[in-house]
Amino acid sequence: MTLEELERDVQFIVDSHSAVTSVVLAPELWQKILVALEEAENREMVDLLTERASFGPMAIATLGLHDRLEAWA
Repeated sequence: MTLEELERDVQFIVDSHSAVTSVVLAPELWQKILVALEEAENREMVDLLTERASFGPMAIATLGLHDRLEAWA
């Protein structure tokens, strides 16, 4: 996401005092944001697994991956 995309694909709604009250995103930009958030969440999980793996299988088991996977579904 470039600054140019943000400037083009985002609109701000302001009230009579020029305070921003809402932000409107183009659907394509919203989808890019969702993908970026999902990728960041996946990287966080990989980093956590990598860290725990160095301590052995029991450390990985303490993550409660089953619960997390159900939450993501």
